[in-house]
Amino acid sequence: MYSILLAVGIHHREMIQRKSLNYERILNVEIEKTNVLISKLVPFHMVTIIKNEKRQVDEFDDVTLLYTDMVGFTAYSKNVNDPREVVNLLSKLFSRFDQLCDENKVYKVHTIGDCYVIMGYNGRVDKSKRFKGIVIDEANIVIQTGLEMIDIIKEVREQSNDPNLRDLDMRIGIHTGKMVAGIIGSKVVRYDIFGEGVLIANKMESNGAPGRVVVSEETRKILLQ
Repeated sequence: MYSILLAVGIHHREMIQRKSLNYERILNVEIEKTNVLISKLVPFHMVTIIKNEKRQVDEFDDVTLLYTDMVGFTAYSKNVNDPREVVNLLSKLFSRFDQLCDENKVYKVHTIGDCYVIMGYNGRVDKSKRFKGIVIDEANIVIQTGLEMIDIIKEVREQSNDPNLRDLDMRIGIHTGKMVAGIIGSKVVRYDIFGEGVLIANKMESNGAPGRVVVSEETRKILLQ
């Protein structure tokens, strides 16, 4: 009888240990999923700050920003028969752009309607270590990303039989300059950007040309260093 009770006790203890290990594995998987989700919402260096429930304001003198605007999108939205096609088009394009940002290791700040905003600094290099070479590399990769975005628009336009898409194109403006950024509010996690550099990058886009990437004088000077 003692042997039976001992065996039952050992078996019960092993089952508890197995359940504990399974729960721990599940918890670790869920934590990893959460970390991945947060890392897609904010630059890399902000992930630890959020988990520690802290706040940080970033100040940059030389960050490269990219603003886009889809030419012909408003006309397309008015002429399309099914409004769901507008959402599907944006979803298709923005999914391609998101993938492009991951591949080029640039940070997608946000989208506003059909406007897509990118920042060259992704938070994986300490701000104090962003020497001239890194700033130049960031500017180059942002410009390359812009050119590839225009190629994606062209590809979607040429592969479509929809006459409403024949004029679809994109203006892109890029500027390198001063900016402040940080997470605003407490309910919605969003990394917002402000400052002179943001306004200039936006103006570079609005004064640009369809199918072209326009860079500011400041960005051009950085590339020539």
